Amino acid sequence: MNSKFLFNDGAFSLTNSKGFGWVKFLFEFNGALSTSVPWKTEESEGGLKATAQFPDHAETLSFKHDPERHSLTVSRTITNTGKFPLCFKSVSDGLLSDESLLFVSNEGSGGFNQKWGQFNHYGEANNLRWFHSGNLRQEHMPKSLRLDYPYVRKLPIDPIRFNQSEANDVPAFGVCDKNYRVTAVEGDLKQTQFARSWELAVKVPDRGIYTPSRGICRGIMSYPSSNGFELAAGASIEVSKVFYQILEDTHPQDAFAGYVEALGHEFRPYGSVSPLLHEAIYCTWNFGVFGDITEANILERARILRDKVPECRFFMIDDGFQANGNGLDSFYPDPSKNYNRTFFFQKIATHAK
Repeated sequence: MNSKFLFNDGAFSLTNSKGFGWVKFLFEFNGALSTSVPWKTEESEGGLKATAQFPDHAETLSFKHDPERHSLTVSRTITNTGKFPLCFKSVSDGLLSDESLLFVSNEGSGGFNQKWGQFNHYGEANNLRWFHSGNLRQEHMPKSLRLDYPYVRKLPIDPIRFNQSEANDVPAFGVCDKNYRVTAVEGDLKQTQFARSWELAVKVPDRGIYTPSRGICRGIMSYPSSNGFELAAGASIEVSKVFYQILEDTHPQDAFAGYVEALGHEFRPYGSVSPLLHEAIYCTWNFGVFGDITEANILERARILRDKVPECRFFMIDDGFQANGNGLDSFYPDPSKNYNRTFFFQKIATHAK
């Protein structure tokens, strides 16, 4: 049976034929919820397009639903409709409202439906499990990026935020029942300017029995630069593109297959044409410099490569995925504080000739 998608009053739902999946999940920007304004919808190529006008910005949501694969792709674009730069203070989605639910099982303790949104009995949450891709072993340094075991675990009672490390190349997570009969997968398809993390919790007050409680589930988009993000007047930017899928009888080790396939469609795979397979590459971390990044060390090695390894086309300066005493912020340094961009590139270019 095919899945069902619905967008109404600023909230979206994706459920399978049994009613499992996401129900009435919301979007948020700078504290304003998507349910606070009216939306206009129209059929677009391969899906549904929804637009709304907020006091200082406009939003466009593009939904592409694949009913046979029980999947949904959601693209979100924000446009600054004001006369001044728009400061991004908070961007999130997948929020739970009073009517939001995430069903993955109806075999809860005491006969209650398991709802990751509101739990009437602590035993319901106790039968749910979750896992995330940041806990998969990848080609990264084990000392700085330790994995968190076990891979599949019970939902956290106290709120946690995960996937904040930029080392996770394929950010995704899943929620399932303890027997893996139904699994809900959510994954990020775009990290061009914003990085995605999640906040998650069962949040059962005092762990009391028969005490209604509200769970926490939201995806958080953040700008991993030094000073935040401002959108110029009249400009637009895609802040997120998220993949959702409902699976049945799928082990967590296989649950991300659909998400990875969607990534393959989103980005062009270089494969055998990648120059990284055919050209010489030098990396400071792999050849003894490690975190000791100085002008003298870099220039000396650039001169040696020029004379001894002329076929080297790539020179990677790697501080070890961490902020060092020189003030560098991993991957996104502030040019005004950390290095002279003009001086740096001119020096390297001189030795590369």
